[in-house]
Amino acid sequence: NNDNRSDVAVANYFTNTIGILLGLGNGSFDTVTAYSSGDGSTPVCLTIIDITNDNFLDVVVANFAASSIIILYGLGDGTFLLGKPYSTGIQSSPQSLAIADMNNDGQLDIIVANFQSNTIGILYAFGYELFGSPTKYLTNDGSQPNSVAVTDINNDGSLDILVANYGTDSIGIFLGYNNG
Repeated sequence: NNDNRSDVAVANYFTNTIGILLGLGNGSFDTVTAYSSGDGSTPVCLTIIDITNDNFLDVVVANFAASSIIILYGLGDGTFLLGKPYSTGIQSSPQSLAIADMNNDGQLDIIVANFQSNTIGILYAFGYELFGSPTKYLTNDGSQPNSVAVTDINNDGSLDILVANYGTDSIGIFLGYNNG
């Protein structure tokens, strides 16, 4: 809400809501404001970032059971507008997400670890508040990816995707080439 006080956003798995608690500046928080993530959606992970480049923080949410991503668009006053859901693939069950410009077009893309489908997916931005269908990459059968991070792991100037796999107790690396 642009008051220079720390606020908190929480994914509430069992109530299918995203809770926003505005900081009061004294170590305590105002009453929670809950935003629905959809019936039976089971939100499991969220990231706070200005994904629309409008100088207001947004909340990007991974919905495990709904196999979708939703975005709460920040209005700059502590309130949010719920955007439409974006599919991560049938029965994909996103467990984790990261945000980065994977194809060097100046727009932030959404990267998800899809637990049930054994894939990672990239939802490329192609306009203000618009994302395409996910481009998927297999992480191996039974791998059950449950965490994803983005960094330039090999120092070549391109972003790479790191994946922690629950099912195989392994880490996977997808090397990027600056072209998505």
